[in-house]
Amino acid sequence: DGQVLSFAENCRRANQFANALLALGAGPGTVVGVFSPNSFDFVTAAYGTLATGAVLTPFNSSYKSRELTHQILTSGRHWSSPRGACFRGSKNAEMPLETAM
Repeated sequence: DGQVLSFAENCRRANQFANALLALGAGPGTVVGVFSPNSFDFVTAAYGTLATGAVLTPFNSSYKSRELTHQILTSGRHWSSPRGACFRGSKNAEMPLETAM
């Protein structure tokens, strides 16, 4: 599809994501779920999550509903990033993160 993401841009976006997680209290031992297909957004969220010291739990969008439900319920995640919504806009407040119940 011809998309390109430079290291510098990924670093900027990952830092932005990490700062949003840190503002929510993420850090070592926190489990952050990322629901995203293999994409630049996933790479950015993975680097941003790991930069906080938190643990990344990738949710596979190709799983069937019951498999995904099981993964989400047993992951121990504290926050998750909704599918395809991680990087709408450029402000931390526009990065929706759902707090686990």
